[in-house]
Amino acid sequence: MASVRKFTALPPWAKHTRWLAVALTTSPWIVFQAMRFLPPWLMGMILLLYLILGLQVLMPQTVEVGADGVMLRTVGWRRFVPYSKIEDVEVTPLGVELVLYSGRRLEIRLTQKANAQMERVESLLSAIEDERKAAAAIRHQEEELLLARGQKDLDAWLAEMRALGEGARGGYRSLAIPQERLWEIVENPSADPSARTGAAIALHATLDDDGRARLATAAAATAAPRLRVALEGFASEKDADRVRVVLQENEAQAEEEEVVSDACRRSPSSSRRI
Repeated sequence: MASVRKFTALPPWAKHTRWLAVALTTSPWIVFQAMRFLPPWLMGMILLLYLILGLQVLMPQTVEVGADGVMLRTVGWRRFVPYSKIEDVEVTPLGVELVLYSGRRLEIRLTQKANAQMERVESLLSAIEDERKAAAAIRHQEEELLLARGQKDLDAWLAEMRALGEGARGGYRSLAIPQERLWEIVENPSADPSARTGAAIALHATLDDDGRARLATAAAATAAPRLRVALEGFASEKDADRVRVVLQENEAQAEEEEVVSDACRRSPSSSRRI
């Protein structure tokens, strides 16, 4: 298992002192030359401002990039951000920003001078993105297992999938898979067919005309006969009760095919070698 990768960044409050950093570090020799002609109290004020800048280095923020999320630590403050809440990671001239699904942005500032630490910025971005992809792969497997029927009773499975659909709209608190993720599973040809069916059931209650057309397109691109029939049925049926009928008919057909297949395996061959 990979270890947590650690980076050093400026503390969160450093964003309020950028103007100060730019003013005092662009031409410090001019500042020191001018201090000879300033009154003592003003000289003390300038030295205090330099001390504030020094605290950014003495009390930095530690950024820990792990397999489950990003931990931000500084004196008197810490926050853990799981990857499930991060929609995107963007590079800025001063560092990176974590863009959350809530719309909030968390800045991780590595420098006060634009484009001065791009190598460190790229390293931090790479670490976060690599771990996000790995976490997403695991999460997607878990989502497919959640959507697949397995050994569940048909009615129990239907109820769970409809509850997931409600969760995608914010109405079901305990379980939720975002609607766009449900669409990704429905349209993914390599996903488990049962999980694709479950995702389609979860989406069914919220399908509009565009959604039905999208589901029909997914069905047209599907070669597996029973999955294709199910997706076509969900795309055409607006009544939730009819979804159950589609699945029942699909199951009955599968059982008939299994009986025929067993009979063919057991019957002796009628062909003879001449």
